[in-house]
Amino acid sequence: MKVVYNNYIPVKGFKSITIFYWVFVRNSAKSRFTVVDLNHETIHFWQLVGCFILALLLVIPLCLWCDVSWWWLAITPFGFYLRYLNWCLKEGLLPPFDKLYKDIPFEREAYANQENLDYCKGFPPLFSWVFYIRIKRTWKDG
Repeated sequence: MKVVYNNYIPVKGFKSITIFYWVFVRNSAKSRFTVVDLNHETIHFWQLVGCFILALLLVIPLCLWCDVSWWWLAITPFGFYLRYLNWCLKEGLLPPFDKLYKDIPFEREAYANQENLDYCKGFPPLFSWVFYIRIKRTWKDG
């Protein structure tokens, strides 16, 4: 993965973000960007690869057998980001509202395993985020 230091990406308040193969780190956070942070972003990269494979496995049969346009293949690299946005919207609309970012399964997996520097070695965890999807939602009472 390529680490890119800049002043614009990600937005203020965040240290780093993974966009495809690149990890963007704010210059103001350069001294605080550690190996653990890089491992966190590497986990996101492998989640992205897993979502890309799932999107391909969904779109190619639809194109072959259901007369769906092959142009749908153009969105398959964005499957991770579309799913991430979907969870952000869902978590933002349902209480408790104070845990929006940390309740996303992609983030739960990344935070749970960021200290384990061997997590992405060998066969990478492409679909492990599925185990972090919470079936039962906990509601906050008033």
